[in-house]
Amino acid sequence: GTTYLPVRAIGESLGKTVKWDGNTQTVYIGGVPGEDTYLLDVCPPYEAKYYKAPDYLSMMGKTYYHGFELHGETRAYAYFNLNGEYESLEFDFGHLDDRSMTDAYFTIYLDGEYQQEIKGTPDMLVQHITIPLHYALQMKIVCSFSNNLLNYPNYGFANAVLR
Repeated sequence: GTTYLPVRAIGESLGKTVKWDGNTQTVYIGGVPGEDTYLLDVCPPYEAKYYKAPDYLSMMGKTYYHGFELHGETRAYAYFNLNGEYESLEFDFGHLDDRSMTDAYFTIYLDGEYQQEIKGTPDMLVQHITIPLHYALQMKIVCSFSNNLLNYPNYGFANAVLR
């Protein structure tokens, strides 16, 4: 009267991560409650221009992890496939240390619709930002700035966690 299912195969076929907790003998499909889900671990960009995901980012003399930077001489952007699975995105945003001193605007689009704009300035304090994702399928982040041929913007999105 017992039926066994190949949990890992079923979970992965649904596109979900499968984790085993040996201490509690529990299988988690799609995430462990209370554990942070980092954007780049589950939704790396599928298309990007002037995008980097270094091991760490330095903003205001502090080291940050789990993030990416957008920079470049023309409009930088990154597309993320969210699969309609997330309510919000939280991250620390700021100007990268020892980089060019140029203001920039970062526009967030969800499923092709404008959601929010974030202004970056070289002298800004690092900001903790929450973007409501409304279970969108796709997120696009676009950088724009005034055309300064000598300085290009360099800003970081760190500790990027999906909820």
